[in-house]
Amino acid sequence: MQHTEWLSATAKGDSRREIGRRSGISFRTIADQIDRGRISAENVIAIAIGYGQHPVTALVDCEYLPAHFAGTADPVAALREASVDELAEETLRRMKRSSPKAE
Repeated sequence: MQHTEWLSATAKGDSRREIGRRSGISFRTIADQIDRGRISAENVIAIAIGYGQHPVTALVDCEYLPAHFAGTADPVAALREASVDELAEETLRRMKRSSPKAE
């Protein structure tokens, strides 16, 4: 999707000044990027957040990120969020699954 198309759909007619205000981007920066037809990835994220949209979806829509990343969690981040008990349970489950059955 073209960046300007994405921005039009996201901002729904807001002025460049309003887009900048809602996203914390200077008017000159957002105006220059709109005129060039290419909004930086950082500003796509800021605009998406400013308009209550998911930034990963915005990055996919603007082709900064391949779509397959939108539906997956970062495994390292997920592991860091898991409790010790959850990690132990998962480890045990995998160990049981891969071990041959006792006869």
